[in-house]
Amino acid sequence: MRNDKDQLRTIAIIVALVVAFAFFIWLPGRRQAARLNAELVSIEQGVVIAQDRAAVLPAVAQRVLLFEEELDDSPVALSRESDLSGFLTQLNHAAAAQGLMHPEVTTRPIADGPDCRYMPITLTFSAGFEQAYAFLRSIETLPRLTRVSRFRATRIPNVQSDLLEVQMEVNAFFKIDAEDAI
Repeated sequence: MRNDKDQLRTIAIIVALVVAFAFFIWLPGRRQAARLNAELVSIEQGVVIAQDRAAVLPAVAQRVLLFEEELDDSPVALSRESDLSGFLTQLNHAAAAQGLMHPEVTTRPIADGPDCRYMPITLTFSAGFEQAYAFLRSIETLPRLTRVSRFRATRIPNVQSDLLEVQMEVNAFFKIDAEDAI
């Protein structure tokens, strides 16, 4: 009988040790292994995404080179001339050629961009839609690099014609001289 109690006690101790091992060593280790595996999968997915993005870079670099070549060959170049009086004269001639009514030109101080400078120019005039559109297109054909940054056209109230009151802002760009960049 003593043997049976000792055997039973030994079996109970072994079972208790197995259960303790399972709950305190094996199960936490298993959970940590699962967490680490999930983290590894996430990192591997990030690596695949980064590799895909890196594979795109040579194509993007090639497109940038093509754009730079096109810009160099463009008939509209970034002028080194900061004197914009000639450009303003061309704007006035274009306005007169389109028959714009009451044209007003207002300039603001020259502003610095990241690689160049520009002068914001506000133009206000009255015209029909076709005239306003033709004037806008004529600005794009001028030899100086420009960008229309704002364009607002509203119908003139209490007037029977199709006249619009147009206000637009044009930025005329020019290069920063080396001595100005210091």
